[in-house]
Amino acid sequence: MGSGGTDVDFWRERAAAVRADGGRGDGSADLDLERLAAARRYERIYSAAARMLAAQAHSTRGSWPNVRRQRWRELETLLAEVPAVTSEPGVADPSWQLAGRLDEAGRAVDMAQAASAWKHQLGIAPTATQVASPVDQEPASMAVVLRSSLYLVVSHLLEELAQRLAPGRPVAAVGHGGADLGEVSRELARQIWSAATGQRVTAQPARSPVLAAPRPLSTGLPLPGAVERLATAARLAAEATPAPGRDGRDDSVRPAAATAAADLLAGLRRPDGPSWRERYDGIRPDVHMVSSYRWEGAAGRPVELAEQAAEIRAMTHDLPAPRGIDSEDEIPDSTAEQGWMLLPNAAALITAELLDELAVRLRPGQWIGTIRFTAIALPDLVRGRLRSAAIGT
Repeated sequence: MGSGGTDVDFWRERAAAVRADGGRGDGSADLDLERLAAARRYERIYSAAARMLAAQAHSTRGSWPNVRRQRWRELETLLAEVPAVTSEPGVADPSWQLAGRLDEAGRAVDMAQAASAWKHQLGIAPTATQVASPVDQEPASMAVVLRSSLYLVVSHLLEELAQRLAPGRPVAAVGHGGADLGEVSRELARQIWSAATGQRVTAQPARSPVLAAPRPLSTGLPLPGAVERLATAARLAAEATPAPGRDGRDDSVRPAAATAAADLLAGLRRPDGPSWRERYDGIRPDVHMVSSYRWEGAAGRPVELAEQAAEIRAMTHDLPAPRGIDSEDEIPDSTAEQGWMLLPNAAALITAELLDELAVRLRPGQWIGTIRFTAIALPDLVRGRLRSAAIGT
C-alpha cells in the first residue's frame, strides 16, 4: 500500500530526480531544473485559471461586457487546447479519462465523452457520442429503491468524486486512509449494481485500465513561451473580472469566480505562480475529504478519509441493502421515521459506476495528474442531471 502526497511533493521529487541525474558537470542539470520550474509555474497557472472558469461555468456569461466575455473565452480555449497524450491500449490518464474502466475495444474513455453518453442514457440530451458502458446492458429492474439515509451517503461520496474531478485540481496521490473509504464506495457500488441488474457480483463487470503516471501539462509545449502565453491570457481574463465584495459588484459574476480571479492575479505576481485553494482551510487531498469539514463549536477541522469511512460503516450497518423493483412492485412510502429514494435504472447503474470510479481514485499511492479543464462535464453531470434523476417517495 503506497503513501500519498500533494503537488508540492510531486514537484520536489521531480527536482530531486533531476539533481540526481545531473552529475555530468556540463550545466545540463541547471537547464533541466529551469525547464522544470517553468513546467511547474505553467501547471499552477493552469490550475488557478481552470478553478476560476469552473466556478463561473457558463451561467450569465452571455450578459457580460464584450471584453470580459472575449477574454474568458480566449482563456477557456487555451486551456482546452493543452495537448493530451494518447494512451496505449489498456492505459488511461486519469487527469482526463475514466480511471474505472475501458471501452469494449480496450481503450481509455474520455470523461467528457462519458458524461455526454450518460446524459443520453438518462434521456436528457441526444448525442452522437457512443461510449460502450455497462449501463447499455438490459436491466433486470425498472428502478432501485433505497433508504433516504443511504442515498445521502451515496450523494456525499459522489460529491467527493466531483470535488476530486474539479478542473485544475493539482497532481496528488491519496495516502493510506484512502483504502478504507475506497472499499466503502466500492461496496455501495456493488450493492446498487446488484439491485439494478439482478446479478450477484463481487465486482463490476468492466475491464479496468492501467493508470498512467502523471506528466506535466506543458509536455510538448515550448517553454518558457507557453508559460508567458498562458499567464497573459489568465491575467487579462482575471483583470476583466470584478473584485470580490466590491461595492456595486456585478451580480452576473459568481462570488466564487470573483474570489478565484483575485487569487489568480495575486498568484501571478509570485515567482512560482498561484496556489490551489481548497474549499476549506487545512485540507490536504492526500489525507482528508476534499468535500467535507467538521464544525465543532466555533472551530472547524478537516475530516480524514479513514475517519469518514468508519462513520459511513457505522451509519449504514443496520440499513437494508438497495433493491430492484419493476412496474408490478409496490413503491414504499416515506414516513416521518424513515424515507425512501427511487433511482431509475439508468441513474442507478451510472451511480454505481461513479462510485467505483471514486474507489479507484482513492487507491493509496496512485498519483493522478492535474485535472484537465475538459473534465468539467463529469462533475456537472453528478451535481445536475444525475442528482435530479433521484425521486423521493
